[in-house]
Amino acid sequence: MCGIAGEIRFDGATPDLGRLQAMADTMNRRGPDGAGLFAQRQTAFAHRRLKIIDLSDAAEQPMVDTDLGLSLVFNGCIYNHRELRAELAGAGYRFFSNGDSEVLLKAYHHWGEDFVHHLNGMFAFAIAERESGRLLLGRDRLGIKPLYFSEGEGFFRFASSLQALARYDDIDKSLDAEALAFYFSFHAVVPPPWTILKGVRKLPPATLMRIE
Repeated sequence: MCGIAGEIRFDGATPDLGRLQAMADTMNRRGPDGAGLFAQRQTAFAHRRLKIIDLSDAAEQPMVDTDLGLSLVFNGCIYNHRELRAELAGAGYRFFSNGDSEVLLKAYHHWGEDFVHHLNGMFAFAIAERESGRLLLGRDRLGIKPLYFSEGEGFFRFASSLQALARYDDIDKSLDAEALAFYFSFHAVVPPPWTILKGVRKLPPATLMRIE
């Protein structure tokens, strides 16, 4: 299952890792097998891990590829990761793990944003570029894996659960009347981008979001 979270600051401040850890702690049930934090300049990632494919520490997240200047948090399963790994290895990429997470890093570096069209699976991810500071978030075609976000003056945050983002006091936690109408009309379904909280939104399926 796994749980991902992160924050990027635009006000010159650095993310509070203690608060980010508290956000990740709300997702313990999603990832009982491990936890990690990574911070670089204005961007920080947190991850809760459920070990499925590569059970070794080499596949821990947040995953950082210093050679490519990329970092990743990822929740999901890429069914064709072995085929993609072979293709990318043929293109000259060298791998340090045996799971599907690292395949996303190499694929993004190789194909750019079009890499998602090569993925067969379910996923929610965030990739940060070291040099540009750019952040890319994405969600699978059917929206199987959740991805929520909140933004305000000087910050952008994301997480696998609404409850994780609600740990912060600087978001609007009042009920969204439009989302509430959807909830009652569609029998507990709130379609994206709405959530029941005004200050939290949900990334729609088959969507890439770029944060510059």
